[in-house]
Amino acid sequence: MTILLWLTAIHFIEITAIIIFILYRRNIKLQKFVDLQQTKINEIDFIITQGMNRINELDSTNTFRSDDELGEFWKELTQIYRILQ
Repeated sequence: MTILLWLTAIHFIEITAIIIFILYRRNIKLQKFVDLQQTKINEIDFIITQGMNRINELDSTNTFRSDDELGEFWKELTQIYRILQ
């Protein structure tokens, strides 16, 4: 009876260790994926910020904003920029 209990305990420990190892490995893979996604998001944010700064430089005299047709485009563009921030 004692041997059976020891064997059961040893198998339980083995199975627990295997499950912990598999979960740890999966966590590492997911963390790498999240880091990669965050890097891509930061790159996109940088590009959008640079684009918005360039547009603001071009429109330093508010010529585009005050124009009827371009003003609407300008408003939509700034809304998209705010959403993406």
